Parts: sequence; C-alpha cells; structure tokens
Amino acid sequence: MVVADMLRAGLVLALPVAHALGVLSLWLLLFVAMSASVVGASFDPALQATVPVLAPDPILRRGTNGLFDATRRLARILGPSLIAALNGLLPTIQFFTITAGAFVVSSGRGLRGHPPHAAAGAAQPAARPVRHQRQPDRRLPRVARPSGRNLTASSPARSPMAAGVPA
Repeated sequence: MVVADMLRAGLVLALPVAHALGVLSLWLLLFVAMSASVVGASFDPALQATVPVLAPDPILRRGTNGLFDATRRLARILGPSLIAALNGLLPTIQFFTITAGAFVVSSGRGLRGHPPHAAAGAAQPAARPVRHQRQPDRRLPRVARPSGRNLTASSPARSPMAAGVPA
C-alpha cells in the first residue's frame, strides 16, 4: 500500500512538473489518469484486506468498515465543494500538487502505522477455530390439500390459491 501511494504521488506530481516545463499534453494527462487508476485498483483491495488486522473483533470490524465507508462518502460529498471554494485561490494545476502531497502523507502514515498487537514483542492474538454451524432448514413449508397430497408453497400453479380454494 505504501508503494502504491508513492507511485500515485509520483504519477500525479508529474502533471504540475510537466506544466511548469511547458510540456503538459492531453496524452500525458490520459497516461497519468489510467496509470493512477491501475495502481488504485491494487490499493483499494489491499486497504480492505487490512480491516481484519486492524479490527480482529467482529463488532470492531463492522464499525471499522462503517467508518471507512462514511469517510469515503464524506470525501465524495465535501471534495467538490472544497475544490469549488479553493478554485478562486489556487491555480487549477496546483490541485494535482495537493493530491500528490496527500498521497505522500498517506504513504508516510503507512510506514509508521501498525496495529497495536503487531508491536515488537507483543503476542499475536490466537486464531479462532472455524466452527461449522448447522444451517437452518430452508425448505418451504408444505401445504395440505384436501386430496391428501402435500405440495410446496412455492409452486404457484399447484397451490390451493391458484385453484381457487382458500387455504
């Protein structure tokens, strides 16, 4: 994940550098967009895979997933509003610089961050055995017919209601 953040930072930072050198083109913008998307495609599943490590307890895991989802949704709502507010203050190309800086900060946090139980010398939590629980019986209830035959309730052509017989 750290490598993915650093790659995305380098890719996005190439745009302001190319603009400063006067070589910014549509092809470079397309290359950066596609490359950043490919790197992001490996980052997002890796981020989701860290949830069980960060929150080994199922209740905490549910809360962590909720927090990830709320943060992503909040960023999608507030991001465009913040960009619109800052658009008058900053040149548009500098938004790429800010994005690259955010990727660098994220990668730095990935280098420092580790879950509390993974600290040096700390005991790892014991793995829980997988218990195979008996699945509930999902068969449909039987409907008794006056003729004595039992039919499943899901067969509409054979049900008592389809024949006009109230159940």
